[in-house]
Amino acid sequence: MQRQYDLERAGWKFWRVRGREFFYNKTKSLESLWSKLEEMGIEKVAN
Repeated sequence: MQRQYDLERAGWKFWRVRGREFFYNKTKSLESLWSKLEEMGIEKVAN
């Protein structure tokens, strides 16, 4: 937690998902991540 706190002070953003939530429904558990990335203007890189 200290490392995360230090990185947040340096401007990094973190997003967390509960392991149980991810295990039972990966797609639904990541929906808020995709929304947050879109809100931040971060787009997927084409392969």
